This record gives sequence, C-alpha cells and structure tokens, in this order.
Amino acid sequence: MKRLLIILPLLFWIACDNQKDEDGFSLQGTWVDLESQMSRKNSEVLLFDTNSGSFSYAYVSPSSSADGCYCYENMIYQQVDGDNYRVDYGDGDGGDPLIIEVLESGNISVTFELYEWVEIEFLKQSDNLQSSLYPACEGSLCN
Repeated sequence: MKRLLIILPLLFWIACDNQKDEDGFSLQGTWVDLESQMSRKNSEVLLFDTNSGSFSYAYVSPSSSADGCYCYENMIYQQVDGDNYRVDYGDGDGGDPLIIEVLESGNISVTFELYEWVEIEFLKQSDNLQSSLYPACEGSLCN
C-alpha cells in the first residue's frame, strides 16, 4: 500500500508534465530556416503573430546585395485540424493549404504550396516578432 501511495503522485506528476509540454508549444515568434541558419545565410524567415492569426514569410531578395534585404509576403492563417492550416493572401480566393508539424526537437516542419510542396524545417529564434533583424527591401527588388 505504501508503494502505491508513492507511485501515484509520481504518475500524476509525469502525466501533468507531458500535458504541459504539449500545451506549452506556440507558433508565436520568429522562426528561421534551419538549413540557412546553419550556413549563416538566414534566407527564409517566418514571423507568426498568434494574437492576430497572421504571419509573414520573409526571404532574401535575389536582386539585393550580398548582405541582402528581405521581401515579405503577409498572410492570414487558420488551423483547420491538427497539423492542417489554410492561409489567405487577402485576395478572397479562400486560401491555400499549409501543413505545420511540430517536431520532437521543438522545431517545426512546414510544407506549403508557396515552397512548391517542399518540406522545410524551421528553428525558433525568438518568441517575439523580430522583423527588425530582417530589413525589408525598398523599391522594386521584390517584384
């Protein structure tokens, strides 16, 4: 009986800890392409604002200098179910599918029509939106 009294709180604690890990995940913040981050290029960035349900996809302009400026695509997203989302560019077309899978590492794997259905792994850089680290291009560098 004493063993049971010791084991029950331990099992309860483990169950609560696992639930906390699952509930503690948030898309909110700045995410960088893991491969680009490892090569120190930072070529693709996602900025999720969960409060407004919007996110920005930023990428280095191919027309910019070596340091680069970023082109931004702003979208609204909505979770459909599980890992499945829909994004709307604001053009009234009803949105395109987006798949965001949370990996065991805490990174996310994103599959999106914008990437031609290529799966890209993103690493969380910050819980905050850090667009100031990725300056927007001026003029026609993103057209």
